[in-house]
Amino acid sequence: SLNRTLGTITLDENYGDVGLAFANPTAVTKIETLVKADSDRNGWTLAMKDAYWINPNADSYHFTVTRPDDATKTDLYLAYIPVNDDGSVPDNAQLTLQEVGSGEQIDVTMNGLDANKAYAFMFVNSSEYTLTADSVTKYIGGGDGDETTGTGFPKLTIDGSVDTI
Repeated sequence: SLNRTLGTITLDENYGDVGLAFANPTAVTKIETLVKADSDRNGWTLAMKDAYWINPNADSYHFTVTRPDDATKTDLYLAYIPVNDDGSVPDNAQLTLQEVGSGEQIDVTMNGLDANKAYAFMFVNSSEYTLTADSVTKYIGGGDGDETTGTGFPKLTIDGSVDTI
């Protein structure tokens, strides 16, 4: 079944007019193609099955949203492209990528928008994991060459480690 929910979106107090809906399904393909066009991002994956359409009527727009269910434990990025007035995706759409963190609440500020345009957006998982002090305690290692994370972390490379991983 498709995950057709973005999660709980919280708009700022006194927010301006905004439109929010599902984007044209071709936006998913276009965003994924643009993300993976850079060979450094070839291993990145979509963190959701649908793209969303937003018409913020502003040159910058802020909202928070709960982390998508399909997001991995890697760093999460917001990917967005402008769409045509009819919701179709232009051939020359330019991708904007913005790191939004890896917490349960995602704080999003879309900058550099054209107030007269609508956009398609979705979240993507990078192939990198940022370790924080709280996440270090999640690693389990036996020291016998069978170290695993057991929670879906990507393969780790640790230089200068006592045991090779």
